[in-house]
Amino acid sequence: MENLRHVSLLFAVIILNILLRVDSQVCYTSMPNYSTRSEVLYRQVYQPQYDSYSCGFLGWSRCRRSYLSSRRQSYTGYYTIVSYTRVPQCCTGYNGAYPDCQAHCDGGCQNGGICSSPGVCTCAAGWTGVNCEQDINECSGDHECDHTCTNVIGSYVCSCDDGYELQSDRRTCEDVDECQSDNGGCGQICSNTGGSYECSCLDGYELANDTHNCTDIGECLIGTHNCSQICVEVAGGYNCSCSSGYELQDDGITCEDIDECAQGSAGCSQNCSNTNGGFVCTCHDGYQVHHDDPTDCVDIDECIEFRGCCHHICYNIDGGYECQCQPGYQLDADNHTCKDADECIESNGGCQQDCINTIGSHYCRCDNGYALDNDNHSCSDTNECSNSNGECEHNCTNTYGSYQCSCATGYTLSEDSQICSIIKNPVVDASNQDGSRNSDVLPVASGSASVVVVVLVILTIIIVIAVVVRRRQKKQKALSAFATTSRSSSVDQFENWALQKDDTAVNAHYATSSDVVTLTTLGGNVYETSMASSHIYDEPPPSTKKIAQCGKESKSDYERLSLVKEPGDDP
Repeated sequence: MENLRHVSLLFAVIILNILLRVDSQVCYTSMPNYSTRSEVLYRQVYQPQYDSYSCGFLGWSRCRRSYLSSRRQSYTGYYTIVSYTRVPQCCTGYNGAYPDCQAHCDGGCQNGGICSSPGVCTCAAGWTGVNCEQDINECSGDHECDHTCTNVIGSYVCSCDDGYELQSDRRTCEDVDECQSDNGGCGQICSNTGGSYECSCLDGYELANDTHNCTDIGECLIGTHNCSQICVEVAGGYNCSCSSGYELQDDGITCEDIDECAQGSAGCSQNCSNTNGGFVCTCHDGYQVHHDDPTDCVDIDECIEFRGCCHHICYNIDGGYECQCQPGYQLDADNHTCKDADECIESNGGCQQDCINTIGSHYCRCDNGYALDNDNHSCSDTNECSNSNGECEHNCTNTYGSYQCSCATGYTLSEDSQICSIIKNPVVDASNQDGSRNSDVLPVASGSASVVVVVLVILTIIIVIAVVVRRRQKKQKALSAFATTSRSSSVDQFENWALQKDDTAVNAHYATSSDVVTLTTLGGNVYETSMASSHIYDEPPPSTKKIAQCGKESKSDYERLSLVKEPGDDP
């Protein structure tokens, strides 16, 4: 135990000495001092003890057991006390005497290195090696340069990229703001960037090839503008404007039509119709836009400009016109055409006896035996006996509306009621006074007047038949002569000719493959009527169809057309 304490104490001294010598030039040598001491000590002494006891079956056996007994025993101990005395001196590896101790490095420390401890050189920055003989390439590893590291003997140099400058610590690089000096040479906008700068332009300009100056884009010229209508170039941009009749919206780009009619700025006197970019003034029916003022409306004199399409007479009124007919005509349901008024329908035309309607008029006619009075309406009895004895051979007796012939005694009235013949073996009848057979009536010669009348009547009938037949032949001949003429050209020819007729209806006939069609013009309107080819009429039936109005022809395909000029009409 005592030796163990001595070893522990020695070890502590050695450790302390080592700690004190670290990086120290002075070492201490311990000089031991020995002394002996005695001391009464006590110790415990153990001695084994034995005894017996009954054991086994029924205690018949004897067993032995042992145990230790102890007792305290004193004795005198002797030990040596060692003490040490510290003596300073230069440590191993150091040269010189205490207290001037210098560390020793074999070969010495180069390039500004310092021998900091025996055999150890502490090198200056940029050097390494046992004796600081090797240059350190600081740039090959971690270095403090922000950008570029350049190795030099015993050190290194930091440099910066273009656009940066080295700071006072000679390590840090800081961006150079080129825009601070003369705007970086940019014509308009200079934007500093890391290590450089960029030039840019205001809206409406683009960067020139030198990347510094700006030129006007000319959006209107190259078509890159957003204007909906008109683009106006301005310095560095463009402005939008609108055409007449439009207004620019709040976005400065879009043009919207101005509704002049809704705003009341159009100034139209009657109707206003808005259009894109403008408006149009229109007029009510019967009016037209004034040729000098497009916003004003003036009355159309349809009777002058369009002849009113009236058949006979046109009266212009404000905003329209009215058609009227000449005496003897009445206005048809279309309010344009004049048709013959049948005066005989109402009160027999004022005629006492017969009323004969004619186109545009009428006349009165009396029955046989009556003559028309000077008022052209009344009829008076005609005394036929006053004119050639009424063609009676003997006696003529006037009656209302007629007359009677009678014969003298001895004559009898023949079958023609005018000639008297001699009665053979006459029988006198005194009561017979009207020309019947009497025994005392003398025969008389036949009246020549009756014969003449009969002959004239027969000749008149023959002449009328001949005229009708000749007229039919003439019309059929005209239809054949124009068999190859197209309907459209003939309608044009007929229309041009018919328009020259102002007062009366003009008829023309043309033939198709199955029908004969009558064209009728009434005051500029052309009508057509289809009828059987075996019938030709001088006047169209009432069921005519209007095919052209006011000079406007409606087309229809017919195979043949010919115009027949009525007697007395101009070609």
